[in-house]
Amino acid sequence: MAASILREHLSKIRDGFKKIETVTRQLGDEPGQEALETTLRVREAILSAEVNTRARELSREYPDWHILAKGDSALKGLIGESEDLMHSIMRMDKQISFVVNQRMGNIRTKLTSLYHTSRAASSYTRQSKLRVAR
Repeated sequence: MAASILREHLSKIRDGFKKIETVTRQLGDEPGQEALETTLRVREAILSAEVNTRARELSREYPDWHILAKGDSALKGLIGESEDLMHSIMRMDKQISFVVNQRMGNIRTKLTSLYHTSRAASSYTRQSKLRVAR
């Protein structure tokens, strides 16, 4: 009986990770800002509603579930699949983080350039006004 309940919970948790992986994979290599924000909201909803809820229920019903799962190959398989999905999600998140940081660097460079251009224009304007005033 316990094994079937554990299997149900672990399957639902794995399915939640599958959904998160699918949603994240749909972003592609160069996600737009709006798509990224939408995806993060969807992922948070899935994680909260499905994965965390099931994990809490599992831990509440079977505090020692991990010990029970060690003896069942099907349960170990579900745990392994969940871990593989988490690793996949983490790799995609690392790539997304790299892309976002790269974009932020580009924006920072443009803002710095704009700042220096603006200061030069301001200095030029100030000097021009001083010449005209003389």
